[in-house]
Amino acid sequence: MSVFPASPNSADTGFSRFADLPPELRDEIWLHCLPHRVEEFDVAQGKAFYHNHRNPDRLPLCTLNATTYLNFRPPLITQVCREARDIAFKTGSYEEYKPVRAPKAYWVKPRDISLSGKIWRSRSSPKLVHLNWDRSYSLHGYYSGYSGQTDPLRCLERTVLMRSSRGSMMKNYLSTSIGRDRLEVFDQHQQWLVVMHLVVIHAPIRIVAESGLFGLLGDAPIQIVEVANVDEIEAMYKFAEQCYERTREPCKKSEFRRSGAALEKYLNHLLTPAYGPDRVPSYATSIRAAVMFRVCRQNCSPPDPPPMESGPVGDRTRA
Repeated sequence: MSVFPASPNSADTGFSRFADLPPELRDEIWLHCLPHRVEEFDVAQGKAFYHNHRNPDRLPLCTLNATTYLNFRPPLITQVCREARDIAFKTGSYEEYKPVRAPKAYWVKPRDISLSGKIWRSRSSPKLVHLNWDRSYSLHGYYSGYSGQTDPLRCLERTVLMRSSRGSMMKNYLSTSIGRDRLEVFDQHQQWLVVMHLVVIHAPIRIVAESGLFGLLGDAPIQIVEVANVDEIEAMYKFAEQCYERTREPCKKSEFRRSGAALEKYLNHLLTPAYGPDRVPSYATSIRAAVMFRVCRQNCSPPDPPPMESGPVGDRTRA
């Protein structure tokens, strides 16, 4: 049952007596509606993540940064009423977006026009702080420099320790010598996640909210789930397939799904070369494989190539 007014075309499922509830109970309900978001340490860039060396000019499947922008927007309840807005501003506020510069280093968060100005920041510690960076970001010019004295992972590690949160990174970070040389960071904090697979879901906010997978109101557009959470992973995969079928031909399960055992095996493969099969440190067992799910409201998928207009294939198509 929703505390929001029902749409004209839907059954009346609103709770008309909500205003008669005690103020303390209403406050608790609004607090329950607040999203529990993954905090991105930097801006995701689809051009870097989906880069195709054989076809560098091909449009990415998703910009990704549009989801980062949504993730930095105020909670949806700020648009409901004054009471809900007051509750939201007791738990968070607008802050000026300032790329964080690592101490004694030239590495900075990427500059991104869509995040210029103020962003929403929750005062409570996020459940997870995620680093999108990998080597391809530097190759695409999203970072202004790099210093050997420190690196993005160490910046993330400091943030995670200060906020008593968990840390997360992309698997490509561990595929470089820079990443493997920094694995001792994991000794300082347990329960790190490594995103081994990315699934982007394009769907309108109403469908996302009805799923209940991205926050109660659908305003937590980024979710990182451990592969060990089989039921949650399965629910996410099913939702992704359903959204895909609404806009395209029915997809094969293999287009979204990855075996949890295969992802964990690949993670172990990335960790082993740094030390050798007999020298894997004990704290490596606290590094968990995960899947990232991102909900995007834009139609980012590149258009299908135009049909051939000449030659035998084009003639047969027109016929």
